[in-house]
Amino acid sequence: MLRGTCVALALAGAVSAQDEGSTPEVFEKVDPYTRGKSDLVDRAGYVSMGPFQIAESLDTPEVEEVLGGLHVLWVETAHFRLGSLLQSYRRGTDDLEEKKLAGELARLAKSLPRVRKDVRELDPWLRMHLYAQRLEEQYAEFQRLAGVKDADFAPSSSAPPSSAPSGERRDMGPGPYLGNERKFVVLLTERSSQLQRFARRWIGPEESSWYRARLPGGAWFFGAPAEVTQKMGTTLDSALHALVASGLTYELCDGLRGSQRIQPLWLKHGLGLDFGRAAEPRWCVHVPRESTEPDDKTWQWEPRLNALVANDFVAPWHEMLEWKDGRKLEARDHMTAWSRVAWLEETDPKAFTALILAMSAPPSVPAGDPAPGEAKPGAKSPLEAAYGKTPEQLDEAWRKWVRRKYPRK
Repeated sequence: MLRGTCVALALAGAVSAQDEGSTPEVFEKVDPYTRGKSDLVDRAGYVSMGPFQIAESLDTPEVEEVLGGLHVLWVETAHFRLGSLLQSYRRGTDDLEEKKLAGELARLAKSLPRVRKDVRELDPWLRMHLYAQRLEEQYAEFQRLAGVKDADFAPSSSAPPSSAPSGERRDMGPGPYLGNERKFVVLLTERSSQLQRFARRWIGPEESSWYRARLPGGAWFFGAPAEVTQKMGTTLDSALHALVASGLTYELCDGLRGSQRIQPLWLKHGLGLDFGRAAEPRWCVHVPRESTEPDDKTWQWEPRLNALVANDFVAPWHEMLEWKDGRKLEARDHMTAWSRVAWLEETDPKAFTALILAMSAPPSVPAGDPAPGEAKPGAKSPLEAAYGKTPEQLDEAWRKWVRRKYPRK
């Protein structure tokens, strides 16, 4: 599946209902969509709406205290613990986002009947529910790509997967959440300063635009502020969704099978960009647009890549495999990683699944031997084993595909 292909649509601006620096928004203390009733919470597929523990010796009241007493909206889903400080968002006339939100609200209304599919202002509670749905939908899609399901993972470190036949699905990790014992944690804030308060307390002193980390006890964490997309030149909720989808992919990749090993940068970054462009193809924090004008087409990566390949201005595949620091990547590198991962997935989905699982294999070799996902001397790499081609052969095939499939400028 190649998620990034689409046509240009109007870029009319939806606006945030609250400007930076204003007083905190006043909203209902009790969720108006479940009304705090257990039957409606259950129907929505939620485990809890707080308070609850999000990591080892870290609970939701303590987070709110560190954030200066702010009231955070919390929800625990099947696989996530989500906190949201997002403010109300007024839908505009952006065609692409309107179509996206219409579908999302229709799906959400099936589990939360009090949701109006035609609502024009998304209040903080509704935005929380939307992101809870988005997280679970991405989790399900990631499981599909990795060829796994909940039953493949042990409910605890002492119990084997109930559905795994003897000798199969071994080494899938000690817990039920892609092999982890703790659920994934996501924190969305309106302002960068709010998220940085959390980060200084539980992640580290270095400031960042968004955060990926391991919380106490090993919980995988991703946090992002809406302010990041505003600095990009847009207030679209879909742009924030793209950032969340892209960043969360790192945590899902690195946490798969509870291996706690860092997946190759090119693979998780390319897949993250693919998920991000599925949410919103026009705004990417890694590849700036030339302008914010509606007629700007630089968000359309396909013709740009066609030209880059034609002029041999992309990194060779073997060089991409060695990438270690995402901060050193240029715009063409981001687009190249996205396209190559999307091509691998589209060319042979079964091989792509085999690649993801091979890359996430937990350690099973003596110290000093190659790390999981790396080939022993003389052996094929996981990439070559999955696709039956060397990096040079894959590069040649991908370049031909780009020239044939992607439009020219």
